Amino acid sequence: MLGKFILKLVVISFILIFSGCAIGFRSGMMNAKYPTDVFWDKEEPKRPYEVLGDVKMQKESYYAPEKKRKKQYYGDLPKGYSYDEKEVMIFFLSQKAKEMGADAIMNLNYQVFVSQTKYGYDLKAVAIKYK
Repeated sequence: MLGKFILKLVVISFILIFSGCAIGFRSGMMNAKYPTDVFWDKEEPKRPYEVLGDVKMQKESYYAPEKKRKKQYYGDLPKGYSYDEKEVMIFFLSQKAKEMGADAIMNLNYQVFVSQTKYGYDLKAVAIKYK
């Protein structure tokens, strides 16, 4: 009887300890979202910096046939905007700046363009290195 209680206690402790570690690990990953610091349009770092140059990315995609078919039936224009795609593009823009030797990107400007057959994204930023 006492052996079963101790076994249950050990198993519950083990689960609580490792679930707490997993939660801490995931929340730590969320803070390091991009390879460099990211400052949006009209934001600047509080530290001194030097400008390395402009970084740009563009992506253009055509709508899948399934979306075109749904548009014909339902009359709904696909928006072309995806939060996930935006985050991935910012990540790769930040990675591109890091490869240039940058510590951050600033004046990040993000635009979406949409037509009936395709959509795309334009990202522009300035790569900077902290002094």
